[in-house]
Amino acid sequence: MNIVRNIHWILLFVVSVNMITLLLSFQPSSPDIVALIMGGIGFIGVCGVVFYVERKKRKTKH
Repeated sequence: MNIVRNIHWILLFVVSVNMITLLLSFQPSSPDIVALIMGGIGFIGVCGVVFYVERKKRKTKH
C-alpha cells in the first residue's frame, strides 16, 4: 500500500509533465494562454496539497 501513501507525489509528477508538454508546444494563441493559466493554477494547487500532506506526515511521525 505504499503507492496510496505517495499518491500526491505521483499527482505532482503527472501535473508537472503536463505543464512541460504544454510549454514545449506553446503558441501565443488564446486557447494556449488559457491552458497555461489553468495549468499553473492546478500546479500551484497540487504543490499546496503535497506540502500539506508532507507536513502532516512529519507531525504524526514525531
